[in-house]
Amino acid sequence: FGLPTEDRFGMPFADFQKFQANESFADFFKMNIGNTFIRAGAILREGRIFKVLGIFLIGLWAGRKILNENILNNTKLLKKIALWGILFGLPISTIRTFIEFYGGPQDYWEFLKVTTYALGTVPLAMGIASLLAILYFKTPSAFTIFAPVGKLALSNYMFQTFIAVIIFYGIGFGFTGKFGFTIIMIIAICIFAFQVLMSKLWLKYFRFGPFEWIWRQLTYGKYLKIRNKKTTEVGIPIKPHF
Repeated sequence: FGLPTEDRFGMPFADFQKFQANESFADFFKMNIGNTFIRAGAILREGRIFKVLGIFLIGLWAGRKILNENILNNTKLLKKIALWGILFGLPISTIRTFIEFYGGPQDYWEFLKVTTYALGTVPLAMGIASLLAILYFKTPSAFTIFAPVGKLALSNYMFQTFIAVIIFYGIGFGFTGKFGFTIIMIIAICIFAFQVLMSKLWLKYFRFGPFEWIWRQLTYGKYLKIRNKKTTEVGIPIKPHF
């Protein structure tokens, strides 16, 4: 569409950042549509298809182990995965971060970036997941607060996208490029804390999140009631109307 793309797609980041401040809805959507097609090349270049397929296979293996062998009760194995996953994945991910900020546009930097990303992300993720599993079995009550957020994962994901667009793009407040990592992290924590509270409140009255509700209906091919069988506004159960 003749509009700028991100630097990894061939356009200097400064130009892309400037365009993000554009207040035109039409240009905003044209830019995103164009980048959607261009991004396909980046996904192939990064080998993400193979990485994601590998993660799916690991997830399939882990799921069968959880169901058939109750692997989550094997604390010894979880500790090994946590230890080696973090020891192996964290240094490589740190190197990848260094390359991301200080590497150049040369092909060997791109190769190192893709390689360290592939080798560091999965072990680190498995290590952190195993560590969380261990902590969950020791203090399960500490994690129950996050259950509603997980049940509304898709809706919360879409909500985060909407909020980020409003905060950072020109069609909203236009704060892109004006905050450092510390401020962005604080914003992210505040948004997530808000979602924790709202998810719990939402599930008091509804069975699914709005996007989960749509997705389930498309999956099952039939209408599903979204409200709980009994909801209350003043402490008196009422029958929902559809």
